[in-house]
Amino acid sequence: MLHVSGRTQEPSSQQNRKTDLGFIVVREKGEEWIKTFKERSHAFIFQATPTVTEVEDEAAAFTADINWTNEETFRRHRPPHTKASPWWNATCAVAAQNLRNAQTTETRSIAQARLKGTVRAAKRHWADEYIEKAQLWDVAAWRHGRRISKVLSQRGPKGIVHTHSEIADILSQRFFSQEPPRVERHFSDDPPPQPTRTLAPLNKNLVDSLLKKAAN
Repeated sequence: MLHVSGRTQEPSSQQNRKTDLGFIVVREKGEEWIKTFKERSHAFIFQATPTVTEVEDEAAAFTADINWTNEETFRRHRPPHTKASPWWNATCAVAAQNLRNAQTTETRSIAQARLKGTVRAAKRHWADEYIEKAQLWDVAAWRHGRRISKVLSQRGPKGIVHTHSEIADILSQRFFSQEPPRVERHFSDDPPPQPTRTLAPLNKNLVDSLLKKAAN
């Protein structure tokens, strides 16, 4: 017997659906779930003709035992983050959990390969649905990927500038002084000058052979 309750679409029920997303059911934990449920569950002994109250009490206790066993055995679904990957689904979450639970090198390698295949299939399925339902120009804009640069557009006296010369002019005015201070060529505390030295002639063949031996 199961006792199932439902609500109409009120603001409170909308909030409950967003926060209570159920549990991530892992098939490998089936035997553990059954063992935990048997240790926890209550046993009701009915009379030959049970009353409505007895049936309701048994259904409520049975449902509570199932919920308690789920809490002990499985993890809850968490609401998706606003910036989470749109292709991530419950199958990916289970594969990721199996990878975290892997104890040996062999099982970890197998779980990692399964997670990789699951993610690839989830991405392909999401992309197929996106392309099928979206408009043409939405798909064309989506293929450019996510913008990484945070550099703002340069603005001049007449608005945003686009040409190389305009951008260079704005950067020059911002970072380089237009009237640098005058610097004297000689000062009273200058050290005596060093004698002029003659540089050895440059052997181009030697430089060329040394550069060929160096890494790029």
